[in-house]
Parts: sequence; structure tokens; C-alpha cells
Amino acid sequence: GDVIEVVSENISKKIDLINSLSFVAKVETFESNDNRITISFNSTIELDSAIIQLMQFFVENHFVIKHFNYLKPSLEEVYLKYVVGGTSK
Repeated sequence: GDVIEVVSENISKKIDLINSLSFVAKVETFESNDNRITISFNSTIELDSAIIQLMQFFVENHFVIKHFNYLKPSLEEVYLKYVVGGTSK
């Protein structure tokens, strides 16, 4: 599914809460930065809908978002998905 990057103060401490959302497939943290995570959406949900639901969740739970970015897949990831039918991980 699609992946976004989010930066918010101490967001890595709230991973379980974010991971519990039905449209979230995976949340990853960065050892070097407690304020940065990536969120992978389930492939069954449209990107626009997932972003709207995630932003509503952030507002309802008083997250202060400092950075929000859609991570475009690399050429290798696109190739593996469409040509080989697998993933690079």
C-alpha cells in the first residue's frame, strides 16, 4: 500500500494507537528520531480516504503535525510490484 511520513512530537510513543487503526497496515519508527514515523496503508483503501481518516484521527487526538509527506515508491518497488509481482522487502 501507500506510505506516508509523519513528524510530530513524541509520535513514536503512540505507535500502538496508530497501528490499531483499521486502514493502517504497518507503522515504522526511526531509532535516530522519536518524532518521525512512516505509516503504510492497507492496499484495500484509497489513498485519499486513508489520508482524510488519518488527519481526522490526528486532530481528534491532539497531535501537532510538523511534517506530513507522501513517499513515492522507488522505481525498483514499482518494477517488483508490476513486473515480478513481489516486494523488495
